[in-house]
Amino acid sequence: MKRHRFLITLKLRGPVLTKSSSPAVLGLDAAVARVACGPDANRPCIHGTLIKGKVREALEQLAHARAIPPVDLGRWFGVDTLPDTGNEPQRGCLHFGDLIAKISPLNHGRRFGIAIESKLGSVKGEMLQGMETPFEAGQEVTFSGHVWCYGGSENDIRQYLRLGLRWLTQVGAERTTGFGRVLDAEVETAPETMTLTEMPPDIAALDFAIHPLGPLCVSNHKIGGNLFESEEFIPGNMIAGALIETAKALDPTGSTWNKVREHIDSLVFRHAFPTPEGGERPPALPLSTVCAGNLIYDVAAFRAPQLLNDETGRWVAPAFPLDWKGSTWAEVENVLGLVHPARELRVRTRIDAEKRMGDKGDRGTGGALFAWEMVHPWTEDCDGHSKKKIVWKGRIELGAVSDVGQRRLVAEQLRELLSQLGYVSKTKAPCFVVVTPGAPLPNVNVGVVEPLALILRTPALLVDPRFQSKAKNKAACGAVDAPEMLALYKDAFDELSCSSLELSHHFAQQFLAGGNHLALRFQYKNKPVYDPWLLTAAGSVFVFTVKNERTATKKVQEWLNAGLPLPDWAKARYTDDWKKNPYIPQNGFGEVAIHRPQFESPQSRPIMSPDPILP
Repeated sequence: MKRHRFLITLKLRGPVLTKSSSPAVLGLDAAVARVACGPDANRPCIHGTLIKGKVREALEQLAHARAIPPVDLGRWFGVDTLPDTGNEPQRGCLHFGDLIAKISPLNHGRRFGIAIESKLGSVKGEMLQGMETPFEAGQEVTFSGHVWCYGGSENDIRQYLRLGLRWLTQVGAERTTGFGRVLDAEVETAPETMTLTEMPPDIAALDFAIHPLGPLCVSNHKIGGNLFESEEFIPGNMIAGALIETAKALDPTGSTWNKVREHIDSLVFRHAFPTPEGGERPPALPLSTVCAGNLIYDVAAFRAPQLLNDETGRWVAPAFPLDWKGSTWAEVENVLGLVHPARELRVRTRIDAEKRMGDKGDRGTGGALFAWEMVHPWTEDCDGHSKKKIVWKGRIELGAVSDVGQRRLVAEQLRELLSQLGYVSKTKAPCFVVVTPGAPLPNVNVGVVEPLALILRTPALLVDPRFQSKAKNKAACGAVDAPEMLALYKDAFDELSCSSLELSHHFAQQFLAGGNHLALRFQYKNKPVYDPWLLTAAGSVFVFTVKNERTATKKVQEWLNAGLPLPDWAKARYTDDWKKNPYIPQNGFGEVAIHRPQFESPQSRPIMSPDPILP
């Protein structure tokens, strides 16, 4: 089976109003939803989630009236996750993209309405509403967009989509006043073209570039119950999960992708980072990067605090990333090639089919309103206007598949699956993916003369004073001081390197990962108590002295190829099973690289006791 794509054409009679959840201009209460960026930027659109809900409701009505044969709407549109089920998702195989208007809208189309006092027949005070209406009354407006379906009969899906769309009478707001009247709907097959690159016999890895065909929402740690803010990167476990979900949808039997299923636990899925189209996968921002005045330096070589020379020749205390201003961030990100995707906020809710309004919940328990802050595959230039295309670049390491013939078969099946990748992020976005054979990572030689500096490209599960055997006062609450954190990191790296490396100093940050979703998904059935994960942040830099050159070279090469393994305490507390612990190296966590500073090392002066560090 393969992924099917259909072109939807929806003809409406104006005026049309599909409300945007973004702030409107002054004087407007209801703004029209518009395309956020790209070649169709600022054109009015109908969000795909709205069309998906309307089509599902239409098919449910037709099935209830026995006007169509019974269909598995749960498989097509998904099923709500029930309480006490471990947050296991049941995703649908249909994905609706946004429908975009094909004619230019009016520049200043507006309408105003007022509420009437029922008893007096006069206007109500403070009830004037301003609505944006970019299309005139009676004007025919055509919206078009794509729908993707994973598996199933192409003819059946097209037929049911057409029936559902033609059953609709109206789309958008103000349905009882003649807005958005449906005149016609058509669904056509729109085949996708795929170019598959030949895989060499001795392939070691796959490089891929993800081109999302819609916005993404890779949910960050939630700070509110119904707000989902997106990360800018796509983690490796999300890519692996989307790949398996795509394989299940295309072939529920699993026979087509048997080699991928057989070796999935041996593969390492690197995180995919936003990259300018045609650029290289960017590095992490080293936490050893500092600024002294307007000058930017890398101080990874310094074991003790130092004063640095600024542009005027004065000795000043360095400022680390936590204290930077916008201009410093812009300069550093430009040197490192870091880009930020454009963002858009969309607010959604469930519709009560009987009342034909937003669901307000049962007996005052609250409705289903939630918001996604999504990212788009476009980035804003420094001038604030022009936007450039970006892609998400990652890598899959195949080295753990020892048999060369099996490895090539795995690579070929991965290539075919990635070319039809879907179910990415909370938006379940389909993607166009360019897959190429990845060059083997270069061999390293670790010498005993020069210190070795490593940088984390992704977060890692390395230390935790609650569970490490050498931690002091494990039962005590409160902050852990710098010497104890250094001792904990020394203990972890001594174990991982088989005592071949000794940690000299480090520049690191830590953060807690957890919350309701992760607890239900990974700890619900496995642990009697809730244990958040303490992760070392990406960009952390560790500097070592080499004690055993041969062993250190072997270990560092293993880390570069497959990521940092979990320490024993982490395996004992969380296990290394992906079903119980998402922060394992196979999911792209603990990716390391040799730290090669992009900024020069500064002239410095040790801080003496009389020196005032701060004014």
